[in-house]
Amino acid sequence: MTTNPPLEPVVACCQAERSAFRQTGERHSPCCVQIFRRAFAADQQAWMAVDEIFHPVITKWVVDALAVMGTPRLLAAETPQEVVQEAKAILDRVGPQRPDLFIGDELGRLLKFWATCTKRALLLELRWQRRLSGATT
Repeated sequence: MTTNPPLEPVVACCQAERSAFRQTGERHSPCCVQIFRRAFAADQQAWMAVDEIFHPVITKWVVDALAVMGTPRLLAAETPQEVVQEAKAILDRVGPQRPDLFIGDELGRLLKFWATCTKRALLLELRWQRRLSGATT
């Protein structure tokens, strides 16, 4: 049985990679890819790290999409967080079946797929909200 190296230095490295991406556009992110691989292998600490590192950007995707779609009534404080959690659940279910998400050490494919999961979660939430509003009218 192989054991993974401690997660803390990998998380710090991933955070530095994300910072470099925001500042310079550097796409090489082997530490972040390693965290996702561990998360997809059912490492709950890795999932917590994914959430810590990527939660702000995923939340921004949701809020921006809701604003573009003209659905401000869904901007209740809990709605974006529910969508973010559902998107993460979709990623957790489907991601491990998609080895093509990890070609090389870049996150582009994986984040694009997560954006697709986020859109799907948002559409599910919108359908749910429509059903609720239809049932109450």
